[in-house]
Amino acid sequence: MKNESIDKWVSLLSEVEILRSSIAQDEPAFTINSEDDDIIACEARLGIKFSEDYKAFCKTFGQGRFGAGWIFVYAPNKNTMDNQIADQGDVFYAFEGYLHYGGNAKFVSTLNESYFFGALQGVIFIFGKDTLKEEGLHSRIYAIDEEGEIYDFGKDLFDFVKNCCLDKGIERRFPGLLVHMVPIDRTIDQLVAPTFTPLK
Repeated sequence: MKNESIDKWVSLLSEVEILRSSIAQDEPAFTINSEDDDIIACEARLGIKFSEDYKAFCKTFGQGRFGAGWIFVYAPNKNTMDNQIADQGDVFYAFEGYLHYGGNAKFVSTLNESYFFGALQGVIFIFGKDTLKEEGLHSRIYAIDEEGEIYDFGKDLFDFVKNCCLDKGIERRFPGLLVHMVPIDRTIDQLVAPTFTPLK
């Protein structure tokens, strides 16, 4: 099963174009792909089990921005784990307030036991706590926006990356997620990781 999971990500990677390489490849913060020890260290620190799909994704694609929506997906890195955990705490604190504002306070406990793996402006993507304690192929994917709205993307990370991140699936299926988007000005902030887009 592990080889099959890796193979499908490798196949998908061959279908995309990497538009920009990292401008800081020599710095640990911008290591592109996760290694096994990065993943193991992060799991041990957080007391969770990543799905085989996410681990395969991190080893194959690594950290980067995807498609026209500029969805940023993180990959574990043992050298920057402290910063990532601190950032997750700050983000979750802010989004707790958004959930209360949006009338979804019951979801706060799910948020606080989840793993923050991606973002676009005004939106975070998390793996839900219901599938982080047991190792398996899939983890449930949720998005939360600044209005406190919750979006359920199901459990198929491959489908999420292929049909939402690389295609325009988010526009079609979850148009509410894009209400906070603003034009990207291509500043240096957008240049610290590769951008993956479908080949024309």
